[in-house]
Amino acid sequence: PFTASALMRFNTKGTDDFEVGDELQAGLSGGYAPADWLTLLGQANLAAHGSDRSAEASEVAHSAMRSLYLTPGLRVRVSPAISLYGLYQARVLGRSDEATVAGKSHFMFGTTYSLGR
Repeated sequence: PFTASALMRFNTKGTDDFEVGDELQAGLSGGYAPADWLTLLGQANLAAHGSDRSAEASEVAHSAMRSLYLTPGLRVRVSPAISLYGLYQARVLGRSDEATVAGKSHFMFGTTYSLGR
C-alpha cells in the first residue's frame, strides 16, 4: 500500500515582529514484498520553507528553501521479530534564495524489533 502525508504551517508575526517563514512537508511512500522476508521500499519527500522576516534589518533570518528527495531502500527480516533496513536518500531538486549548505545524499541503516511475534 501507499501512504501520503502533508503538513502545512502558516506563521504569523511573533516577538519583536519576527515572522518565521511558512512551511510545507509532504511525502509519498510505499513498499513491495517480492518475498516474505524482503520488502522493497520507496519514498518521495518535499520540504519547502518560506523566508523568515524580521522588522530589524540586522537580525539574521533563514532564507527560503525548497527540496525534493527520493529515497529507495529495502528491509530484510532476519527473524520473526528482527528486521534490518537500509535507505539511500538523494536530493534530486533543491533551490534556495541564498547560498546554503545542504547534503545532496546520504545512507541510513538500522534495525527494528517487533514485540509479540
